[in-house]
Amino acid sequence: MHVWSYGDDPMKRCSRCRLEQPLEHFHKDSTRRDKHSVYCKACTKAKSQLRYREGLDHQTSEQRRHYWYVFKYGITLEEYQVLERQQDGLCAICGQLNYDGRPLVVDHDHSTGAVRGLLCHPCNRGLGQFKDDYSLVAKAAAYLAVTAPVTIP
Repeated sequence: MHVWSYGDDPMKRCSRCRLEQPLEHFHKDSTRRDKHSVYCKACTKAKSQLRYREGLDHQTSEQRRHYWYVFKYGITLEEYQVLERQQDGLCAICGQLNYDGRPLVVDHDHSTGAVRGLLCHPCNRGLGQFKDDYSLVAKAAAYLAVTAPVTIP
């Protein structure tokens, strides 16, 4: 997430509510590049309260997945499973199973939050490397289509 200034106050956008807020509205997180959480304090509090109310600290892995899909992507586990059946349990890009046996990941548009489909980890990371920019992906595809392997003497 980028941090920018509006007047004298550094600002940041919450990944959950998408609101631009002063940096002091985010908890400190030394593992992040900008040293602040990706979620604002209000969203973090709401998430904690929901987890407490629903007893989510003592749940099965399927229950945790259900909670994560609802919280992160706005879909239920049942909706995930419908997508999975529509894709025959395979990645929407390469048509393969996830290499490590884990469930496919939910691919979503980072600007709108809309779910696009399910991907294996390598394809999801590949899209991330191209920053979800269609023109970069198209340029990479064109490059691969016309570039002959180079023989190094």
